[in-house]
Amino acid sequence: MYSKRQLALTKKDIGNLNGSITVGLAFSLVFFTIGLLLSLIYQSFIFLGWQFPVYEKIWMGVAAIIGYAGLFVLIFLVFFLYKTIIERLDIVRGKKTYYYTDHYQIIEKKSDLYIKINSPVKKRIDLLDNRLKEMIDTTKPLTVEVTKYSKTVLFISNNMDNLLDKLEEIDELEYAAFENGKE
Repeated sequence: MYSKRQLALTKKDIGNLNGSITVGLAFSLVFFTIGLLLSLIYQSFIFLGWQFPVYEKIWMGVAAIIGYAGLFVLIFLVFFLYKTIIERLDIVRGKKTYYYTDHYQIIEKKSDLYIKINSPVKKRIDLLDNRLKEMIDTTKPLTVEVTKYSKTVLFISNNMDNLLDKLEEIDELEYAAFENGKE
């Protein structure tokens, strides 16, 4: 049995995506600041290199290293902004895809863990937490909700209990136990 439908995002889904967007924008801001600082340092080295011709080769070498580091930082900035823009597009469009299937496998290759839906349409859904492998009962049908564009998993369950919420509760309990043991 297989079912696929388009559904509207719930307020909880939008809240989760907004949290992810906030983190992406924070990382982008950090990388932008680092790139800006590196470019200012690059410009100052070039200016100072012209002031002291004796050390021109050293200044130009340092300036080139800083310039390449700035370029590398800007590449990371583009990556974080791309992911954030795609997640924002999911919120604006407000659509998620609902899958219900009996024919699936949980596959683990190297460090990748994903669910492979076999019929009638072949689909791969990436899982970010290896603990989900033990929580999913492969003998029962599986329900998965995924955002349309960024393919973020919002809901995964064999019954109506969201396994992602259970993982969040486990993480909170482990953190509380860590904090209590720390005092």
